[in-house]
Amino acid sequence: TTTLTGNLLLGDNDKAIFGDELEIYSDATHARIREYGGGQLKIQGDNMQLLTSDGASTYLEGVASTGAVTLYHASNAPRLATSATGISVTGKLETSANNNGGAKANYIRITDTDTTATAGNQQGGIEFYTNDVYAGIAASIEVVYAGSGGGGEITFNTNASSGGTLTEALRIDETGNVGIGTSSITSGAGWTPRMVLSEADGSPALILKGDNSQQVSVGASNGMYIDAFGSTTGSNNRIIFRVASGNSSFTASEAMRIDSSGNLIVGKTVQSIGTVGVTVVSGQVT
Repeated sequence: TTTLTGNLLLGDNDKAIFGDELEIYSDATHARIREYGGGQLKIQGDNMQLLTSDGASTYLEGVASTGAVTLYHASNAPRLATSATGISVTGKLETSANNNGGAKANYIRITDTDTTATAGNQQGGIEFYTNDVYAGIAASIEVVYAGSGGGGEITFNTNASSGGTLTEALRIDETGNVGIGTSSITSGAGWTPRMVLSEADGSPALILKGDNSQQVSVGASNGMYIDAFGSTTGSNNRIIFRVASGNSSFTASEAMRIDSSGNLIVGKTVQSIGTVGVTVVSGQVT
């Protein structure tokens, strides 16, 4: 045993060697602690910190009593912290990679370790939590099991107040059907996919908006559909009903229209008496 009362000075590249596995030295540029044997380099302590050279900022901290490990950025700003239930990230979480060739290298995977798929149970989700006014969940996106086969449905849930209760606003089921205001997408038997709107306190409405002089089409591209034309020039507003006997790709022939004055025109596009077709104007048929 040797006792020193002063500093032990070693020159550059002069090493303090411990056994056949550990050496500590300076290479004139960097300070190095090197484990070179067949074991592991273990640093033990109940409360540990990795600090800057001046001791002013912490990079990494571990607390044995709680099991928490915290990773810091500059000026002691925590960015990632572990807990008994997972991790917490402060700031932006970004993943980047080259996905050329379908590598899916920057995907985020949420895994449910339960091996039993029960219909309606949550498989995973994202919650948008806020501390503004009331601390709580403002909205969420969840995936729920569609059945025992492990299929999934996506629900979008909203909250009128972060202190309130989440309500399902929109659902996409396992076959691609969409329900707005309802989780039971059962209307329109035989239509696949379909979209169902439901409103408990009023009348649901589907509103499609476009720019001035724009057209909105609703229906099936290989059959009947409706064109709605809107314009800042009111006389150009009209609704046109189109039909086709085969695949029309939204180019079917006009069968009937309602013009901006409320006139019903069938079999023609103008009110002209000399044109074949029927026009209903203020209760008169021409």
